[in-house]
Amino acid sequence: MTYSRPTQSRGSPRRRAATGSALAAGILVVAIVVAVVFWSELSAFEDELGESEDDDQRDVAVESVVDQPTPTMAAEADSIQSYVEGDVGFPQTLNPLLARSPSEKSVASLLYRSLLFTDEQGDPAPDLATDWAVSPDGRTYSIELAPEARWHDGEPVTVEDVLFTISLVRDADFPGDAHLSRFWRAITATRTGEDTIDFRLIEPFAGFAHYLRLPILPRHHFGGILPADLEDVELDDSLVGSGPYRLTEVNRADSELHLEAVESASQTGLQEVVLRYYQSRDESLEAFRSGELDGVSFVPLATLNSEESLPEGAQVLDPELASYTALFFNVRHPYFRNADTRIAIEHAIDRDAIVKTVLGGRGITGTSPIPRMSSAHEPGEHAPFDPERARALLEQDDWVLEGDDEVRQRDGEYFLIPLIVNSGDPQRMAAANMIRDQLQNVGISVDVQAIATADVQQALNARQFTAVIFGWQSEFGNLNAYQMWHSTEGEDGSNFTGFVDSEADEFLLDARKAAEIEERNQHFAGFQRIFAEQVPAVVLFYPRYHYAVSESVEGAVAAPLVNPADRLRQLPEWSID
Repeated sequence: MTYSRPTQSRGSPRRRAATGSALAAGILVVAIVVAVVFWSELSAFEDELGESEDDDQRDVAVESVVDQPTPTMAAEADSIQSYVEGDVGFPQTLNPLLARSPSEKSVASLLYRSLLFTDEQGDPAPDLATDWAVSPDGRTYSIELAPEARWHDGEPVTVEDVLFTISLVRDADFPGDAHLSRFWRAITATRTGEDTIDFRLIEPFAGFAHYLRLPILPRHHFGGILPADLEDVELDDSLVGSGPYRLTEVNRADSELHLEAVESASQTGLQEVVLRYYQSRDESLEAFRSGELDGVSFVPLATLNSEESLPEGAQVLDPELASYTALFFNVRHPYFRNADTRIAIEHAIDRDAIVKTVLGGRGITGTSPIPRMSSAHEPGEHAPFDPERARALLEQDDWVLEGDDEVRQRDGEYFLIPLIVNSGDPQRMAAANMIRDQLQNVGISVDVQAIATADVQQALNARQFTAVIFGWQSEFGNLNAYQMWHSTEGEDGSNFTGFVDSEADEFLLDARKAAEIEERNQHFAGFQRIFAEQVPAVVLFYPRYHYAVSESVEGAVAAPLVNPADRLRQLPEWSID
């Protein structure tokens, strides 16, 4: 294997691709990623955006840590710039492999690094790794570690640390994400040199590089711990990471974590970060308003759209997320077997009005199932809002208005759509009600049925729905279009719509096997063109994540995010005026 510098694309390092034949995608990896996508979307998306505070209110008893200076300490105390951010829910764990709540993921992003991370175009980029290459058959990923990478105690980050971390995750007793654990059991990891490692896949899978976002743990710190005991380990008195900040104090009495910049992160501004935790989102916002905080980790849309003002001069950051919300059709249902009917409904929906009304203008009008932030986003020609064209297409598909009827019928059956939506999401509920009114305007009756998220999940899994509003979110940055739209996923996978198109299947399979990003994007462009022509779903909007910092903070920008915790990667570039 010859290591090579990744090619450049849109200003970010890229992996060097190798051409050649690749095998069809494997069932095992597909099933695992499908589970991660579905469960992330239905049960974690609201938590990730901070709308659900059940997890945020969890607490854990920890003791204060005595600061022990190391060679990686930042500037002297008299020149320290400190940033204090308010969050909700004191972390239960500081182990990044076990982080589940938004607050846990946020602190993990400061303390630890991965081999690769996901850049602003949703593509893999170097972190602890400097180079990576892909074999001609698409099944071997070769990684080279950065020789200068160090743990906070000065020890080098080694291949042994990587192999050790993977061994923890793939162990049957691993207490973290079971789907992630099964995924890594299908991967063979082998040391090939002092700073190099090979990952061997069962089948080609273009999304594998995104799974190298896995945080790496130090073997010399965790080496004597069994995977089953990870949750019981006291991490607060000797935590060692490799991220831009090191932990100096855990203070349960004041609900605070104190972190200090390492040398590599201390050149441009914030030497100290204090994460202060509150019992509720309202408490954190009130503390921000009163000047106790320099920033808050999340600002709900309800707050932004209400008369409750943030502090004068506060900066609201609203980065795009790798996610979307859509109206999905069950194309197996007689109503939606004809693409013209689905296109008519897309013409009848005013997505701009939904963004303006439901999101207060704080979102992006949807088109494609590939998020706009992605380098693969090429949406094709989607049906614009045009009620007259919608009516004409419905007539063409034999949906007609009889006499004084306000609802169309075909062969004596009225066009009545039961539309399910998860009741715990006010934005989706509002969008469903707007769609009901807009479709009524073209002669379609919609019955909005608000049900629990678990019931939405059950209906999707059983394919027992006519139409549904739900969303998709990427946990690792992988686009997952194969799992969502390939025909082989229609029975038991995440292709809940039952969409089948042989040309789309070919594009999705080729994109899945492509090792080089530009080649992958070309295949995704073909798929998106067909999606626009067939409309198995109407992508309503791409949400944004909202957080705020005071006017004294300099350097904060609303860069697109895969995960809200990624926003904190900017902290080493911030300063306080």
